[in-house]
Amino acid sequence: MLFKGRFQVLFEKVSGSPAVFSMESRLFNAVCFLSLFGLAATSLLDYLIQLPVLSLAMFLVFCLVSFIYYLSRVKKSLYYSVLLFAIFSNILFSINFYYNSGLNGPTLLIFLLSFTFLLSVSPKDTFRFWMPMNICTVMILLFISYKNPGWIKDTYADRQSRYIDFAFSYALIVLLIFSSIFFIRRSYHYEKELAEKRARELAEMNETKNKLFSIVAHDLRSPIASLQGYLEIFEAFTTEEQRREMEKQLLNATKNTSEMLTNLLSWAIV
Repeated sequence: MLFKGRFQVLFEKVSGSPAVFSMESRLFNAVCFLSLFGLAATSLLDYLIQLPVLSLAMFLVFCLVSFIYYLSRVKKSLYYSVLLFAIFSNILFSINFYYNSGLNGPTLLIFLLSFTFLLSVSPKDTFRFWMPMNICTVMILLFISYKNPGWIKDTYADRQSRYIDFAFSYALIVLLIFSSIFFIRRSYHYEKELAEKRARELAEMNETKNKLFSIVAHDLRSPIASLQGYLEIFEAFTTEEQRREMEKQLLNATKNTSEMLTNLLSWAIV
Protein backbone atom coordinates (compact mmCIF):
# COMPACT_ATOMS: atom_id res chain seq x y z
CA MET A 1 0.00 0.00 0.00
CA LEU A 2 2.85 2.38 0.79
CA PHE A 3 4.50 1.67 -2.57
CA LYS A 4 1.18 2.11 -4.33
CA GLY A 5 0.63 5.44 -2.60
CA ARG A 6 4.09 6.68 -3.55
CA PHE A 7 3.60 5.51 -7.11
CA GLN A 8 0.28 7.38 -7.24
CA VAL A 9 1.93 10.60 -6.04
CA LEU A 10 4.78 10.21 -8.54
CA PHE A 11 2.38 9.42 -11.36
CA GLU A 12 0.31 12.53 -10.63
CA LYS A 13 3.45 14.67 -10.63
CA VAL A 14 4.34 13.32 -14.07
CA SER A 15 0.89 13.31 -15.69
CA GLY A 16 -0.98 15.93 -13.66
CA SER A 17 -3.79 15.89 -11.13
CA PRO A 18 -7.22 14.61 -12.28
CA ALA A 19 -8.73 17.72 -10.72
CA VAL A 20 -6.77 19.97 -13.11
CA PHE A 21 -6.04 17.89 -16.24
CA SER A 22 -8.40 15.92 -18.44
CA MET A 23 -7.88 12.22 -19.06
CA GLU A 24 -6.47 12.97 -22.54
CA SER A 25 -4.01 15.49 -21.10
CA ARG A 26 -2.81 13.11 -18.39
CA LEU A 27 -2.38 10.29 -20.92
CA PHE A 28 -0.46 12.60 -23.26
CA ASN A 29 1.80 13.78 -20.43
CA ALA A 30 2.47 10.26 -19.19
CA VAL A 31 3.32 8.85 -22.62
CA CYS A 32 5.51 11.85 -23.48
CA PHE A 33 7.41 11.36 -20.24
CA LEU A 34 7.93 7.64 -20.92
CA SER A 35 8.90 8.40 -24.52
CA LEU A 36 11.76 10.58 -23.31
CA PHE A 37 13.46 7.52 -21.77
CA GLY A 38 12.83 5.48 -24.91
CA LEU A 39 14.17 8.21 -27.19
CA ALA A 40 17.28 8.65 -25.06
CA ALA A 41 17.92 4.88 -25.17
CA THR A 42 17.22 4.77 -28.92
CA SER A 43 19.64 7.61 -29.60
CA LEU A 44 22.33 5.79 -27.63
CA LEU A 45 21.57 2.47 -29.35
CA ASP A 46 21.73 4.01 -32.84
CA TYR A 47 25.10 5.48 -31.99
CA LEU A 48 26.38 2.12 -30.72
CA ILE A 49 25.24 0.25 -33.86
CA GLN A 50 26.96 2.89 -36.03
CA LEU A 51 23.97 4.91 -37.16
CA PRO A 52 25.15 8.41 -36.24
CA VAL A 53 22.60 10.27 -38.38
CA LEU A 54 19.73 8.40 -36.75
CA SER A 55 21.30 8.93 -33.35
CA LEU A 56 21.31 12.68 -33.96
CA ALA A 57 17.74 12.55 -35.29
CA MET A 58 16.54 10.72 -32.18
CA PHE A 59 18.27 13.28 -30.00
CA LEU A 60 16.43 16.07 -31.85
CA VAL A 61 13.17 14.18 -31.34
CA PHE A 62 14.06 13.91 -27.65
CA CYS A 63 14.44 17.70 -27.46
CA LEU A 64 11.16 18.22 -29.32
CA VAL A 65 9.21 15.83 -27.06
CA SER A 66 10.74 17.54 -24.01
CA PHE A 67 9.41 20.88 -25.22
CA ILE A 68 5.99 19.38 -26.04
CA TYR A 69 5.81 17.78 -22.60
CA TYR A 70 6.64 21.15 -21.02
CA LEU A 71 3.97 22.83 -23.13
CA SER A 72 1.33 20.29 -22.12
CA ARG A 73 2.26 19.64 -18.47
CA VAL A 74 3.37 23.12 -17.34
CA LYS A 75 1.54 25.43 -19.75
CA LYS A 76 -1.56 23.17 -19.84
CA SER A 77 -1.95 23.53 -23.60
CA LEU A 78 -3.03 20.11 -24.88
CA TYR A 79 -4.34 21.35 -28.24
CA TYR A 80 -1.08 22.91 -29.41
CA SER A 81 0.98 20.12 -27.87
CA VAL A 82 -0.89 17.47 -29.86
CA LEU A 83 -0.73 19.62 -32.99
CA LEU A 84 3.05 20.04 -32.71
CA PHE A 85 3.52 16.36 -31.96
CA ALA A 86 1.44 15.30 -34.97
CA ILE A 87 3.18 17.61 -37.44
CA PHE A 88 6.77 17.15 -36.34
CA SER A 89 6.46 13.43 -35.66
CA ASN A 90 5.37 12.83 -39.25
CA ILE A 91 8.25 14.95 -40.54
CA LEU A 92 10.87 13.33 -38.32
CA PHE A 93 9.56 9.80 -38.90
CA SER A 94 9.70 10.44 -42.65
CA ILE A 95 13.37 11.40 -42.23
CA ASN A 96 13.84 8.31 -40.12
CA PHE A 97 12.27 6.20 -42.88
CA TYR A 98 14.91 7.45 -45.32
CA TYR A 99 17.92 7.08 -43.02
CA ASN A 100 16.77 3.85 -41.39
CA SER A 101 16.62 1.57 -44.47
CA GLY A 102 13.01 2.30 -45.47
CA LEU A 103 10.91 -0.88 -45.52
CA ASN A 104 13.87 -2.80 -44.13
CA GLY A 105 13.72 -0.73 -40.93
CA PRO A 106 11.10 -0.41 -38.17
CA THR A 107 9.83 3.05 -39.14
CA LEU A 108 6.38 1.88 -40.29
CA LEU A 109 5.81 0.36 -36.86
CA ILE A 110 6.68 3.74 -35.36
CA PHE A 111 4.18 5.44 -37.68
CA LEU A 112 1.50 3.03 -36.44
CA LEU A 113 2.43 3.76 -32.83
CA SER A 114 2.23 7.50 -33.47
CA PHE A 115 -1.22 7.15 -35.03
CA THR A 116 -2.50 5.02 -32.12
CA PHE A 117 -1.20 7.56 -29.64
CA LEU A 118 -2.79 10.50 -31.49
CA LEU A 119 -6.17 8.76 -31.54
CA SER A 120 -5.98 8.35 -27.76
CA VAL A 121 -5.26 11.99 -26.90
CA SER A 122 -6.60 14.14 -29.75
CA PRO A 123 -9.31 16.74 -29.04
CA LYS A 124 -12.63 16.13 -30.79
CA ASP A 125 -12.20 18.82 -33.43
CA THR A 126 -8.95 17.26 -34.76
CA PHE A 127 -9.72 13.60 -34.04
CA ARG A 128 -10.64 12.61 -37.62
CA PHE A 129 -7.82 14.52 -39.27
CA TRP A 130 -4.89 12.38 -38.12
CA MET A 131 -5.89 9.14 -39.86
CA PRO A 132 -5.79 10.52 -43.45
CA MET A 133 -2.65 12.48 -42.57
CA ASN A 134 -0.90 9.36 -41.28
CA ILE A 135 -2.04 7.18 -44.21
CA CYS A 136 -1.12 9.80 -46.82
CA THR A 137 2.37 10.27 -45.36
CA VAL A 138 3.07 6.53 -45.32
CA MET A 139 1.63 5.99 -48.81
CA ILE A 140 3.75 8.81 -50.24
CA LEU A 141 6.89 7.33 -48.70
CA LEU A 142 6.03 3.87 -50.02
CA PHE A 143 5.23 5.23 -53.49
CA ILE A 144 8.50 7.18 -53.71
CA SER A 145 10.56 4.22 -52.52
CA TYR A 146 8.75 1.93 -55.00
CA LYS A 147 9.34 4.26 -57.95
CA ASN A 148 12.98 4.86 -56.95
CA PRO A 149 14.46 1.50 -55.87
CA GLY A 150 17.89 2.98 -55.25
CA TRP A 151 16.63 6.02 -53.37
CA ILE A 152 16.89 4.44 -49.93
CA LYS A 153 20.01 2.56 -48.93
CA ASP A 154 20.47 -0.09 -46.30
CA THR A 155 22.13 1.80 -43.45
CA TYR A 156 22.72 -1.13 -41.10
CA ALA A 157 26.34 -2.06 -40.56
CA ASP A 158 25.53 -5.76 -40.37
CA ARG A 159 22.69 -8.28 -39.89
CA GLN A 160 23.04 -8.21 -36.11
CA SER A 161 22.45 -4.44 -35.99
CA ARG A 162 19.21 -4.82 -37.93
CA TYR A 163 17.87 -7.45 -35.52
CA ILE A 164 18.89 -5.42 -32.47
CA ASP A 165 17.18 -2.33 -33.85
CA PHE A 166 13.98 -4.23 -34.66
CA ALA A 167 13.93 -5.96 -31.27
CA PHE A 168 14.46 -2.74 -29.36
CA SER A 169 11.91 -0.81 -31.45
CA TYR A 170 9.30 -3.52 -31.02
CA ALA A 171 9.84 -3.71 -27.27
CA LEU A 172 9.59 0.09 -26.97
CA ILE A 173 6.41 0.19 -29.07
CA VAL A 174 4.79 -2.57 -27.01
CA LEU A 175 5.73 -0.74 -23.80
CA LEU A 176 4.18 2.54 -24.97
CA ILE A 177 1.01 0.84 -26.25
CA PHE A 178 0.73 -1.06 -22.97
CA SER A 179 1.18 2.18 -21.01
CA SER A 180 -1.53 3.91 -23.05
CA ILE A 181 -4.04 1.06 -22.71
CA PHE A 182 -3.22 0.65 -19.01
CA PHE A 183 -3.81 4.35 -18.39
CA ILE A 184 -7.09 4.33 -20.34
CA ARG A 185 -8.35 1.28 -18.44
CA ARG A 186 -7.23 2.78 -15.14
CA SER A 187 -8.99 6.06 -15.93
CA TYR A 188 -12.13 4.15 -16.97
CA HIS A 189 -12.26 2.28 -13.67
CA TYR A 190 -11.56 5.49 -11.77
CA GLU A 191 -14.42 7.30 -13.53
CA LYS A 192 -16.67 4.28 -12.97
CA GLU A 193 -15.92 4.24 -9.24
CA LEU A 194 -16.44 8.01 -9.10
CA ALA A 195 -19.81 7.69 -10.87
CA GLU A 196 -20.88 4.93 -8.47
CA LYS A 197 -19.82 7.07 -5.50
CA ARG A 198 -21.81 10.02 -6.84
CA ALA A 199 -24.81 7.75 -7.38
CA ARG A 200 -24.63 6.59 -3.76
CA GLU A 201 -24.30 10.18 -2.54
CA LEU A 202 -27.27 11.18 -4.71
CA ALA A 203 -29.34 8.34 -3.27
CA GLU A 204 -28.42 9.43 0.26
CA MET A 205 -29.31 13.04 -0.57
CA ASN A 206 -32.61 11.90 -2.04
CA GLU A 207 -33.35 9.92 1.11
CA THR A 208 -32.49 12.94 3.25
CA LYS A 209 -34.75 15.10 1.09
CA ASN A 210 -37.65 12.68 1.55
CA LYS A 211 -37.12 12.71 5.32
CA LEU A 212 -36.99 16.50 5.30
CA PHE A 213 -40.23 16.74 3.33
CA SER A 214 -41.84 14.34 5.79
CA ILE A 215 -40.71 16.45 8.75
CA VAL A 216 -41.84 19.70 7.09
CA ALA A 217 -45.22 18.21 6.19
CA HIS A 218 -45.67 16.97 9.77
CA ASP A 219 -44.63 20.32 11.29
CA LEU A 220 -46.89 22.31 8.98
CA ARG A 221 -49.89 20.07 9.43
CA SER A 222 -50.31 20.93 13.09
CA PRO A 223 -50.32 24.77 12.86
CA ILE A 224 -52.48 24.73 9.72
CA ALA A 225 -54.96 22.44 11.46
CA SER A 226 -54.91 24.85 14.42
CA LEU A 227 -55.59 27.82 12.16
CA GLN A 228 -58.45 26.00 10.52
CA GLY A 229 -59.90 25.11 13.92
CA TYR A 230 -59.54 28.70 15.14
CA LEU A 231 -61.36 30.00 12.06
CA GLU A 232 -64.17 27.51 12.51
CA ILE A 233 -64.54 28.45 16.17
CA PHE A 234 -64.20 32.14 15.27
CA GLU A 235 -67.44 31.99 13.32
CA ALA A 236 -69.28 30.69 16.39
CA PHE A 237 -68.32 33.63 18.62
CA THR A 238 -70.53 36.69 18.58
CA THR A 239 -69.17 38.95 21.28
CA GLU A 240 -66.43 41.44 20.44
CA GLU A 241 -64.27 40.34 23.35
CA GLN A 242 -64.32 36.70 22.21
CA ARG A 243 -63.47 37.71 18.65
CA ARG A 244 -60.49 39.78 19.80
CA GLU A 245 -59.20 36.87 21.88
CA MET A 246 -59.46 34.54 18.90
CA GLU A 247 -57.76 37.10 16.62
CA LYS A 248 -54.89 37.25 19.08
CA GLN A 249 -54.57 33.47 19.09
CA LEU A 250 -54.75 33.38 15.27
CA LEU A 251 -51.99 36.01 15.03
CA ASN A 252 -49.74 34.05 17.39
CA ALA A 253 -50.31 30.83 15.45
CA THR A 254 -49.52 32.60 12.16
CA LYS A 255 -46.31 34.13 13.57
CA ASN A 256 -45.16 30.76 14.88
CA THR A 257 -45.79 29.11 11.51
CA SER A 258 -43.96 31.90 9.70
CA GLU A 259 -40.94 31.61 12.03
CA MET A 260 -40.84 27.87 11.51
CA LEU A 261 -40.85 28.26 7.72
CA THR A 262 -38.10 30.90 7.95
CA ASN A 263 -35.93 28.58 10.05
CA LEU A 264 -36.49 25.68 7.63
CA LEU A 265 -35.55 27.81 4.63
CA SER A 266 -32.45 29.14 6.39
CA TRP A 267 -31.38 25.59 7.27
CA ALA A 268 -31.98 24.41 3.68
CA ILE A 269 -29.88 27.27 2.21
CA VAL A 270 -26.98 26.56 4.57
